[in-house]
Amino acid sequence: MISSIEANLKSFDLPEDYVKFLHEFDSAVLFRTLRQGGGCSILSPQLVIQYWKGYSIDHPYYIAWSSHSLGCICVDQDRLDSGNGYLTWFESMDPDNPIDIDLTFTEWLDKLIEHEGKEFWIPFHEEEE
Repeated sequence: MISSIEANLKSFDLPEDYVKFLHEFDSAVLFRTLRQGGGCSILSPQLVIQYWKGYSIDHPYYIAWSSHSLGCICVDQDRLDSGNGYLTWFESMDPDNPIDIDLTFTEWLDKLIEHEGKEFWIPFHEEEE
């Protein structure tokens, strides 16, 4: 399993904490309900590659989808080694105005759980709390 993940992602510059997560879980669906749907899907290595091929872009790489606001969490390779976090949010309806999330994958996942699945990185969600 580990070698197949490494083989699939060897040409991608992905953060170590995200790759470690994939070694343990491959993917995840968090905070989805049977009645309302929604939730956040952390993508498997296969889906990371599928989205990358489907959108024909070099980076950023999509690593998670949110069904609440229909958008994606991406790894911004230009900020990967900045020490200030490297995640970026692209909303499906407004892809020209990404939101930098100055967190690592692990920090983002911890905060997502702490906020019970609410998209804390989107300004209008901060006002609701």
